[in-house]
Amino acid sequence: MLTAAQTRAGYLNLWAGMSILPGRRLALNTVVSKLIAGRARYEAVEAEAGVPWWFIAIAHMRESSCNFATYLGNGEPLSRKTRLVPAGRGPFSTWEEGAIDALRLQDYAGLTDWDLATALFRFEAYNGWGYFYKGVNSPYVWGWTNEQQPGKYVRDGVWSSTAIDPQPGCAAMLKGLIDAGLAVVAEAQKTAEAAGAASPVPGGDNAAPGADGGDRIALHIGSRGPDVLALQSKLRSLGYLVGNIDGAYGQNTADAVAAFQRRYELKGDPGLWYASYDFVLASAKSIVPESRATATPRAMEESGDVLTRVFRFMRNVFVWIAGLFGITIGGGETITGTLTQTHDAADQVHSVISWAHGNAWIIAIVVCVVFAAVIEYAMLHRAKEYASGAFQGPSQKVEE
Repeated sequence: MLTAAQTRAGYLNLWAGMSILPGRRLALNTVVSKLIAGRARYEAVEAEAGVPWWFIAIAHMRESSCNFATYLGNGEPLSRKTRLVPAGRGPFSTWEEGAIDALRLQDYAGLTDWDLATALFRFEAYNGWGYFYKGVNSPYVWGWTNEQQPGKYVRDGVWSSTAIDPQPGCAAMLKGLIDAGLAVVAEAQKTAEAAGAASPVPGGDNAAPGADGGDRIALHIGSRGPDVLALQSKLRSLGYLVGNIDGAYGQNTADAVAAFQRRYELKGDPGLWYASYDFVLASAKSIVPESRATATPRAMEESGDVLTRVFRFMRNVFVWIAGLFGITIGGGETITGTLTQTHDAADQVHSVISWAHGNAWIIAIVVCVVFAAVIEYAMLHRAKEYASGAFQGPSQKVEE
């Protein structure tokens, strides 16, 4: 059986070279916020079992996405006996009761050595050594990092060499907590510094970066890539004016970041995105007023949107023209009647052209109706963007 001592060097080497995948960084901050939200309950179990709250929280996320109606040992419902490994546990009346049972079953309760390498060893042991014997870095531990490799047990005992585990790994979550100043793990700081990594940034409710705060500037004008794209998408979803969602950090994105800084009273140079902002962003609330949720083109006009007024005027003009032609309809022949009088294809084409010349009002009606429909769609689309916050309105300012 493997021991923590046998694997220590390997875990520390992997941690030293580990980085969070660029496309997962903002998502990881959301996960960290979720871990923090349940901290009081995790600490209650820590007091009883002696296992660090952060270890319990991370295992809970891996097993059931922090669902407090499930068993910590495998994510099954608390209300019945477990059927997966470990089978036959429960039912449990509370999540805490089940969590303590799972930790005692794993022989983790009461242990006092929780340095970095030992914690990583216990995370992998908690899930099982199947990946180790396959020669693959366990995604249970290394998911969402550059250390993750293809290969996954898609269910108990069933292996796929090509499947990729989509869940965050324990190491990634632990790093997120350490970088936020929420978990202190022996060797983690020393290992990071030895690898030339930036020192963890202490975080607060509104982490205060700045020239003297030791925070790292993560993004700035000129930055490009998936991190910028994710930031732009998140800010846009909250109602900030970021311009095009194109993965390029330009002036519009910088202005949106500056508005975000002002709203949450974040220190730092205006328009620069600091690493510690990620944790604020993960729990940030929309700045789009609730009244916008049911915005209509009429509401857009009343809010002073000139373009919507122009759209409505143009639509009304086309409808009026179509109606005018409709009122003046004469008693001429219809195209159907004209075609029934000719049989040759060339004659029919000539007849259609002749009919069009003589009945241009019908074509005009069709064109006007089409234009009116297109303009109506444009008004509805603009109202939808206004409702979502993608468009703030010409006379509207971003609320700060």
